[in-house]
Amino acid sequence: MYDIFLFAGTTEGRQIASYLSRRNQDKSSRKPLRTIVFTATAYGGSLVEGDGITVHEGRLTAGQMADYFLEHRNENAEKPSVVIDATHPYAAEVSRNIQEACRQSGLRCIRVLRESGFSPAPGDILVKSPEEAAGFLENTTGNILLTTGSKELPVFAGREKLKERIFARVLPLSGVVKASEALGIRGQQLLCMQGPFSEEMNIALIHHTNAKYLVTKETGTEGGFPEKMAAAAKTGITPVIILRPVTEVGIRAEECIERLDRNNL
Repeated sequence: MYDIFLFAGTTEGRQIASYLSRRNQDKSSRKPLRTIVFTATAYGGSLVEGDGITVHEGRLTAGQMADYFLEHRNENAEKPSVVIDATHPYAAEVSRNIQEACRQSGLRCIRVLRESGFSPAPGDILVKSPEEAAGFLENTTGNILLTTGSKELPVFAGREKLKERIFARVLPLSGVVKASEALGIRGQQLLCMQGPFSEEMNIALIHHTNAKYLVTKETGTEGGFPEKMAAAAKTGITPVIILRPVTEVGIRAEECIERLDRNNL
């Protein structure tokens, strides 16, 4: 039985999981919080392992989530299990599934969100989706530094006008490399790196790839977005920014941890 169902896969999720692990190591009188962390991949799961933490790897439907909640929730009516959604701000479908699973199971969901704080600069290209970004870039010339990850890579690599111009920054995982190569993105076009990335690193990659466009999601401070924008400004290239898909209400990771510390979720 679990007190906390935590959906991670982000810096915020790892912060919360790390706190829960430290708390479960604590030998004081505070009650440990039995926690299961859901991650989409084995790599994500490897980043949240810790004392008192169980990891569930793999994607679930809303129905599967609800069944899992009902089967593994605690039986304490005064302190019922809580679901924490600390997934990526662009993982809209996952968040919808979590919300629906909570509705079906009767559990409360706390949404953890990173702040945006984004103010577009003159010359920024703002789009609503990877598809819109790719459509815009088809009518341009020059190399493209793609920093949206491997999930969106097919949207760009599938367009002949873009395929030879792409330099894709992706995680250094064998599965990601194979999938990228299958799309025709290989060799010097494939930049396998693990963030976070500094402004200086972004500048170096822009120069290395001779990029004229930088494609990014608006991922906030924790996602390295300010460093990308600063690098683009200093090198004079054009940012193509994929805006967040939905407007959500939530709390910061620090506030979530404070509530956990006070047993006040």
